[in-house]
Amino acid sequence: FLATSFLALATNRLGQRLRESYFESIVRQDMEFFDETKQGEIMQHISEDIGAICTAVRQMFTTGFRSDMNLIAGTVNLFILSPTIGTFIVGTLPVLAISAHFLAMGLQGLSKRVSKANGAANAVANETVSNVRTVKAFTGELREKVRYSSALESVVGLKMKMALGAVSYYAALHFGINSMQLLLCVFGGKLISEGKLDSGGMVTVTSQVLQLQRAYAGISRTMTGMVKAMATCDGVYEVVQRCPKLENE
Repeated sequence: FLATSFLALATNRLGQRLRESYFESIVRQDMEFFDETKQGEIMQHISEDIGAICTAVRQMFTTGFRSDMNLIAGTVNLFILSPTIGTFIVGTLPVLAISAHFLAMGLQGLSKRVSKANGAANAVANETVSNVRTVKAFTGELREKVRYSSALESVVGLKMKMALGAVSYYAALHFGINSMQLLLCVFGGKLISEGKLDSGGMVTVTSQVLQLQRAYAGISRTMTGMVKAMATCDGVYEVVQRCPKLENE
């Protein structure tokens, strides 16, 4: 209760400071910045993108931290139970980790494109609502509907790619883990037949590997959130660190 309460307070304060810093930077910008940046993109950063950063930080200190500790403890227990199987597992895990890293890098690029497309769609909607009198005066309702529908089509297409990429990430990760379990059964059976491990020890080892699998699943969920947050951070901090030309002069 205390951990969740303090973490919620910390991440909410983090979101507040990020939004204040972002807003302060926005109001200091010159008019050239507002000509180049759509209003919908600014609102996208304030609402969804900073929220994604806070969610990723919260998940990193809950699911991510717990999964990391379980992974370390589980690996140590495996070496205690059977150094041979422990060496086998530790030799396999880096392959899974490297593969997961490259898949995550691909998801990061897709996440950036989704964020930009969302900002563009929000910009169309915001411009239409802000200038609704002008739209109605020139009977441009249908034109604006087509513009917004086109923007949403781009968002949906990219989100589908993002969803398929995330599913591929989870599928590849769990396929690797389950394949490792299958090899473990074969390898453990060989050790039992050679008298190097008894059946009770094999049951304990298998249970420990299942815990490692849950730990890896938690890490994969945390990585997905971190990838999204890292992608959205670029746009937010790019604005925060931007110096207006008037200040430079």
